[in-house]
Amino acid sequence: MTAEKGRLRVDIDLELFESLRSWRKQTAEEAAVPAFVVFTDATLTAVAMEHPTSEGALRRIPGIGQVKVERYGSALLDVVRRHASQTSRRDTQ
Repeated sequence: MTAEKGRLRVDIDLELFESLRSWRKQTAEEAAVPAFVVFTDATLTAVAMEHPTSEGALRRIPGIGQVKVERYGSALLDVVRRHASQTSRRDTQ
């Protein structure tokens, strides 16, 4: 889906974005911190646009540094991979 904000046109995978938000909410609740401490919406938007597949790709996204990769990288990449797998299965049916 394409979202337009002013004159900026951005392609965002809204299903992935919602999956990431759900994961972030659960992760934040388990850690007893606000959701934005885990990742901001802007960072999740970038993930939903980029579909990173490695820790290196995660580190290239604004808002994700080494500490965030160490703390959340594996779980975040699992969400992206699950989404890609589900999308791929739907596309082949």
